[in-house]
Amino acid sequence: MTGTTTIIVNPLPAQFTVGGGGTLCTAPGTSVPVTLSGSVSAINYQLQVNGANTGSPVAGTGSTITWSSQNIAGIYSVIAANAITGCSIAMSGTASIIADPVCSALANWSFQYEYDARKRMTDKKMPGADWVYMVYDDRDRLVMTQDGNQRLSKQWLFTKYDTLNRPVMTGIYTHPNIGVRRFVVGDLMQVLK
Repeated sequence: MTGTTTIIVNPLPAQFTVGGGGTLCTAPGTSVPVTLSGSVSAINYQLQVNGANTGSPVAGTGSTITWSSQNIAGIYSVIAANAITGCSIAMSGTASIIADPVCSALANWSFQYEYDARKRMTDKKMPGADWVYMVYDDRDRLVMTQDGNQRLSKQWLFTKYDTLNRPVMTGIYTHPNIGVRRFVVGDLMQVLK
């Protein structure tokens, strides 16, 4: 057999280092960032936790990449893949996110309360339950609450008051935003007028 064949060897994506991680508490809204020390355009970077993809790949920008809201304990790594050639490689290093056992014990076995600047209780956590969110109107009346089960279905329990501060209506309000209280309150107040 005679003839020639051209073999093209595509380079692997450039190596960068995975960093970040740390200790995670189970309180609402807590997270830990995971970083990549650099990136290259035309390369997609996939974050993995314990070897499984998490989230969508992020396109390289030529600078550092930060995945800021990681709240699952585990070992984080990054796979870089060239979108054109399909060549991929694991980035060097890993980031570990561990659950703080003291904080976890606190979250599971203690009563916790948070207050706003007007000294109204806005968040409450009881042992064995998820956080309960509370929203007040401008007259300091409790107008909405949401527990962990309601949060999963984007529902809020609301109370409407008359001019003498007597409850005249209660119900369940479903809102498309899951955790943005200021939008929920504004929308509900418009509905109840």
